[in-house]
Amino acid sequence: MFIQRRVLPLFLGSVFCLSTMTGVCAAPIRVMALGDSITAGVPTQNYRMVLAEKARQVACDIDFVGEYYDLIPTASSKHSAIWGVKADAVDQVYIDGWAQQAKPDVVLTLLGGNDSYDNNKPAVNTIADLRSIIAKMRNVNQNIKILLGQYPDINPAYPRFAELKSLIPGLAATETTLQSPIVVVDHSVNYDVTIGADTYDGVHPSVNGDRKYANNWFKALVNAGVCVSVPVLSNATFNKPVSVSSSIYGYGDPVLAVNDIINDAGWVRSTDGAPQILEVDLQGSYRLSYFELSHNLAVGAYDTPYLFNTKAYEIAVSTDGINWPTVVTVTDNDKGKTTHKIPETNARYVRLTLNPPFDGGLINIREFRAIGLPLSMPFKAPLKK
Repeated sequence: MFIQRRVLPLFLGSVFCLSTMTGVCAAPIRVMALGDSITAGVPTQNYRMVLAEKARQVACDIDFVGEYYDLIPTASSKHSAIWGVKADAVDQVYIDGWAQQAKPDVVLTLLGGNDSYDNNKPAVNTIADLRSIIAKMRNVNQNIKILLGQYPDINPAYPRFAELKSLIPGLAATETTLQSPIVVVDHSVNYDVTIGADTYDGVHPSVNGDRKYANNWFKALVNAGVCVSVPVLSNATFNKPVSVSSSIYGYGDPVLAVNDIINDAGWVRSTDGAPQILEVDLQGSYRLSYFELSHNLAVGAYDTPYLFNTKAYEIAVSTDGINWPTVVTVTDNDKGKTTHKIPETNARYVRLTLNPPFDGGLINIREFRAIGLPLSMPFKAPLKK
């Protein structure tokens, strides 16, 4: 017996993962946004939100990391940026701790703007601060990729801005290595500094400005080999109808496992020790490439064993709702996030079966994603008269 749950509005979402041809996807790429107010933005508007969505649309598995986070946790909320911070303060006070905490694979660096307001500080001194910051980040990860941003021409009244911009390519040229490349990202390209255009106050980006910052960072991520440039995959389970196995011990709405928000509690169920099943109607045919499961862990803690992580589970697919070949079998999982690459397989339905033993008598699936290409337009139920 299955209990039919409510269906959220139909929308074709997307998710991200850099798949390998050998089987399981690699761990997410840890990206740290390092900077001042332009990077921090505000919780409801910043370039990180736009960049995260662009990455998701091309299946680029990046995980924003950093010391701080927006008030509403999202995939893009973490960062290492402070309003008004100078490069010398980042170098002398913050970067060692930030880098150790975040352990980034890639860093998006936009610093020195606040230093440029100080006419008593030559731009060469700011370049020295940036050089030291680069060295300290490499102390944490010798293979780190550094995207080094140049500000738009936001404040011509302060010549240090232009001076700093002119010196950054030289810094990149002298500090880049094969092991830890540095890519210069010029954010003045097509940026309109007119108030009301790409900036709301002459310095900080408007919605349009954040979009342009994100576009420039994304192009650099593509050039650095971190992301691809065209959409490839989508999340077939996003907001689709779900049904779950009957249990008098059950609680936790299963729709939270297909809403594409890892931060939600997800599908939580106490269990009497029997296998627990979640089925999703994809409402159309898909060619699936891999599955992604977010278990009980909080966002970002993907590799730490923890209570309630699902140890044993199976994933099966069906084109007709009758025949269910199993495509994934796991018996010894201890990770917070697992990804399973499969040979391309057509499916209309997917089934996740969680098998005992269950830690503490509970199971928790924060998110269940089936990733692939739609073969037909998703079915949309007619409106009731």
